[in-house]
Amino acid sequence: MPLRNKVNDAINYIGPEIGLKNGGIALPKGVVAGVSIEAVLRQLTVRQRVSDFDQLPIPFRAVATDLTTSEMVVLGSGNLSVAVRASMAIPAVVDPVELDGRLLVDGGLARNLPVDVARAMGADVVIAVNIGTPLRKREDISGILSVSDQISRILTATNVNKSLKELGPRDVLITPDLGTVQTADFDRLAEGAVVGEKAARVASPQLARYSIPPDEWAAWHSALVAEPAALPGRIDAIRVTGVLRVNPEVITARMRTQAGQALDPHVADEDIKRIYALGDFERVSYAIADDPANGRVLTADVVEKSWGPNYLRFGLGLSSDLSGDSFFTLVASHRWAWLNSLGGEWRNDVQIGHADRLASEFYQPLTPAQRIFVALRAESARDPFDVYDDAGTRLALYSRSTHGIGVDLGTPIGTAGEVRLGFNRGRPKLLNDTSFLSGSLLVPAIEMGGVQARLRLDTLDNLRFPRSGYTADVQV
Repeated sequence: MPLRNKVNDAINYIGPEIGLKNGGIALPKGVVAGVSIEAVLRQLTVRQRVSDFDQLPIPFRAVATDLTTSEMVVLGSGNLSVAVRASMAIPAVVDPVELDGRLLVDGGLARNLPVDVARAMGADVVIAVNIGTPLRKREDISGILSVSDQISRILTATNVNKSLKELGPRDVLITPDLGTVQTADFDRLAEGAVVGEKAARVASPQLARYSIPPDEWAAWHSALVAEPAALPGRIDAIRVTGVLRVNPEVITARMRTQAGQALDPHVADEDIKRIYALGDFERVSYAIADDPANGRVLTADVVEKSWGPNYLRFGLGLSSDLSGDSFFTLVASHRWAWLNSLGGEWRNDVQIGHADRLASEFYQPLTPAQRIFVALRAESARDPFDVYDDAGTRLALYSRSTHGIGVDLGTPIGTAGEVRLGFNRGRPKLLNDTSFLSGSLLVPAIEMGGVQARLRLDTLDNLRFPRSGYTADVQV
């Protein structure tokens, strides 16, 4: 993540990022973006060499559900990892996949046991493995989340029952007894595998009807796992698709994969994560294709946030000194991104409570690669300023008020930090609260100004409970 996004971690935001659009509010389509999921799927499907799924070593179909029409969508061509990602996008949990004008989610809603799809591919015999999650029992339905989950299970169970009726006497049905292992129990996959193997061995007499001699099977398997002919290793061109507001040059500047270099899938996956971390996209992926005019092309395909580019975040802070004083802070932040092609951004922050703050900053990169920027800022703040004696007894309460403006010129240091050099101008004032002496006598009218240099670094893996990295904020 760029440092500008990391600083948000220090704010106690509650709830999702909210978009302001068409006079109303808009929300993300899922909790998980699925970018890391897709990176894993690309590693698992790295051997794909053709876009036609019939030409894969084992012909394949991915089944998804059109979120708009509720229709089943059978994916038989294209990018294999994207097709699998679309077929497992659990609604409201994982972001849908936009493909060929359709918004696709988990295929289980439309066809969790696609017997008819296998028949349409030409299968004479269908070996179906039914791992659909059973309906909840009455005592397990205890709240809004369990009710929502039960509705999803009902939809799935309905289409599974229909599919089961399509199985004939020659087909084989395997139904593992998953017990309490459910769809979201990713940490219990090993248990599910053991149960699945047990159920398959029980069905071995039925499966044996379709066995072939060992030498034939060995020949078939050798051909299946043979390493396919390698595609040319060099990337001849890089293309960006799907951008509406974001400048494509900003995206390519984040990529270490460059035209003329050999493709390293791990580097490309890191490029995609780095692009997603900019905070402007709900989905980022890449694909490799041969173009007659440009050679081997790597295409970075992005989908900009449908709820952007105006964003709102809200937060809450509570604190206590455990001696009778408790404080609260309400926080609101507004960010308007991509005001121009270079990535200009206007940000406003409001804080009310124990300490009040109103701040505004206009951040303007000066190059498409965003290697240098200028920032105009203004801030007004008021926070408690208490006076104590040597024994630690509080003698007086004041409020310190500051108003100021500034301008900075800076450069990012990769994603780890940034350096700024700027000029500040402002006025401080001490406001009376509870005191024996007026604040104006302690702090007379003052105007302050000066030059400030600031270096900020942050490589922590987590701000709250870091396990690695470092952070630093040096100001002169």
